[in-house]
Amino acid sequence: MSWDMRLIRPITPRKGKPIETLSNARAYVLTLPKTEQAKPHVVAGVKALMLAADRQVCEFVAQVAVAHIVNGPQSRSAAVNKIGHG
Repeated sequence: MSWDMRLIRPITPRKGKPIETLSNARAYVLTLPKTEQAKPHVVAGVKALMLAADRQVCEFVAQVAVAHIVNGPQSRSAAVNKIGHG
């Protein structure tokens, strides 16, 4: 498993440093309260990050997963539009 994969574009949470890699995303999730970590969109995002770290999905899936974790499940279209695929 490799957590060094870079996101297509950094995602900046309201609090904290920009998330640029899967490792940054993992560290961000670990700073969240347990109640936030247990929310369905975070759990799904973490599963996608693990697949990306294992190189089973592409960078785009990782990008959307991080956007979901940081901004909530409504963030998918915003993430896609920022990258230019929407």
